[in-house]
Order: sequence, then structure tokens, then C-alpha cells
Amino acid sequence: MENNSADIIGMTDSLHFHPHLQSYFLYCKKTVINSQEFTRFFSEVEVLEFKMAIIKKYEVGFSQSFGRRLRLSALYSLESILNQIHYHDRPKNWIDATTCLWKPLLTEFNFPFLKKTFNKKRDKYRRSFRDTCEKWFKLYCRYAGGVYDVYLIP
Repeated sequence: MENNSADIIGMTDSLHFHPHLQSYFLYCKKTVINSQEFTRFFSEVEVLEFKMAIIKKYEVGFSQSFGRRLRLSALYSLESILNQIHYHDRPKNWIDATTCLWKPLLTEFNFPFLKKTFNKKRDKYRRSFRDTCEKWFKLYCRYAGGVYDVYLIP
């Protein structure tokens, strides 16, 4: 990731509220981590009760704050995904790629994550998920070398 021209790299981005990198996976270059702005941002973080408030204040806030002077980039940007697939179930600003587009992310883009929130909704996706599992497991074995026992996932 050091070869990426961006200063902060996320796995995915979102247009919900305001364009931002999703915070479940962020890679910040050393210059970012060593900056006073980075230290200040995280020293001012407070515990919030509601997930949407956390996303709006800290996830979106992080991208807005650092995006003013640094380059941000998503490895799997929503725009690039939507340009390659046909998905029209909801407006772009209401799409969470990791939940709404999990199947093409895993099968077409070799996305290396399945978020825990997906696991909570798996009954909704059970049939499609079962059909996709075999391909995902093969991808996992190819890229991760089978070092993690996927059967431990609840």
C-alpha cells in the first residue's frame, strides 16, 4: 500500500451523508499517523451511543477532515463497482457495498472481507450465501493459504 499515491486508503467508500472511506479498514501512511491532526482527531473521540451518530461524526468526519489536505482512496470504490455491475435497487447514497453488494464483491472483485454485520443478516441472504460460499472458500484458500479456520465463524 505504500506504493499507492493516496495518503489514506480504505477498502471501501460510501456516499451516505457525504463521500467518505468506511472505517472498518483504513491504512494511513506514516506521515498521517505522525501528524498533529491525526493525534488531535483521535484524542477528541468520545463514546457515542448510536451507530449512525458514530458514522456521521467520526467515519464521515475523518474523511472530511483529512480529505481537505490529503489524498484519500478506496481500493474497492463504490463508483468503480457500480460501473461494472448492474445494481439499481437503491440510490447510490444509500448503498453500503459491504452489505448490499457482498456477492459481487466476493465473486467478481475478490474482495477479502465479509463484515460481521453481514453475518447478523445472513438469514436474509442464506440461499445466495450458501451458493456463494464454495467460490468464496476457494478464493480464501488461494489468497490466504487456508491459515484461518473459516468454520470458526458463527
